[in-house]
Amino acid sequence: MSKAPSFLPDPIDFRVHNFEEWRIVWIEGINRYICFLEPAFYVFECLAKGELQETIASACSHRYDLPADHSKRFTKEVMEQLERVYREAQYGLEPEQKISGGTAEPLVYRIRNYRIWSKDFRMAFGDLYLEELFHPFLSPYTLDAGIENTPFFCELFFQEEFAVLRINRMETLIFPKDEPERYQGAFSLQLINYLYDRKTNDWMGVLHASAVSDGHTALLFTGDSGSGKSTIATFLMKAGFHVLSDDFVPIAMTSPEICSFPAAISVKSSAFPLIKKVFPEIGSYLQKETPEDELDEWFIPQTAEISTEMRVPARAIIFVRYDPEVAFSLKRESNLTLMNALIHQLWIANNPDAASRFMAWYFNLPVFTLLYSDDKQAVEALIRLFRNE
Repeated sequence: MSKAPSFLPDPIDFRVHNFEEWRIVWIEGINRYICFLEPAFYVFECLAKGELQETIASACSHRYDLPADHSKRFTKEVMEQLERVYREAQYGLEPEQKISGGTAEPLVYRIRNYRIWSKDFRMAFGDLYLEELFHPFLSPYTLDAGIENTPFFCELFFQEEFAVLRINRMETLIFPKDEPERYQGAFSLQLINYLYDRKTNDWMGVLHASAVSDGHTALLFTGDSGSGKSTIATFLMKAGFHVLSDDFVPIAMTSPEICSFPAAISVKSSAFPLIKKVFPEIGSYLQKETPEDELDEWFIPQTAEISTEMRVPARAIIFVRYDPEVAFSLKRESNLTLMNALIHQLWIANNPDAASRFMAWYFNLPVFTLLYSDDKQAVEALIRLFRNE
């Protein structure tokens, strides 16, 4: 008789959230989400208990009145899907794994000093790529003078095929080198812990997004880099709203969950002409003496001071894409359809409470796609959404 696959722990710890006819499953250890329908979820539950393949196939055949050969094939397919998820997640490591020692001392390309909310910290980058991956959203807080005895010192470097994130030369996290969203999210959470005097278990996660608030709730604009989320946040800021955070958004475990982070708003060069129509003073916010046609990015300071006390609940998640062929389209979407796209932009803490919180939170929020080239129509529609009209 076939035993449960050796790649699976025995038992598998997981959390499940019911959404319509779907079962959304989070798997502990590998921090992965899988969507199941019946009878696939039943097969997964049996595998999670460590039951044998033949036993599962036989039970599935009787439970769902399936031909025996069909049930065997179906059980095998679920096992193979689960194996793929484990193999991909365990690319030499779990998605996040602490190690003690064993990492070589990095070659330091550059050390930078920063100050946010009167809190100083230092970062050591192993190469130019890592500096360009992390420094831009911190650049408004750069200190020219050095810092001594900072309570937060972060080192980022590559070691073979892995990215290494070391905090205060004590806690070390390693990630697959080719998955930068993971170590970006992990660093962001470490920094947020320091700024807020919190611990990782206090947070659900960190979302790569812009958060804009009317003082009562927040709209979360997410999407790939260059999609236009910062541009739409700038338009709303000009219309009198508050940008709580740009580029990454801290999400607490309890409501009100959307927290602030005081990064300047990053505007890509492709958005300059559009922004300047409604924000002519943008030129006064140049961070360096560089001709406009040579700039890749500008940083616009937020128009209102924010603090760690500013927290509001989320009203909606909006996937943004600037499209010159579409004047304006705001469409309500299925949460399930866009779940994988959101997870790609979201670093979720690898613990059961955070996973359960995420599933309950996400599947109770309206989700939209926004395509636009007409900023006036887009802003007017978003204002109506704030007003629940």
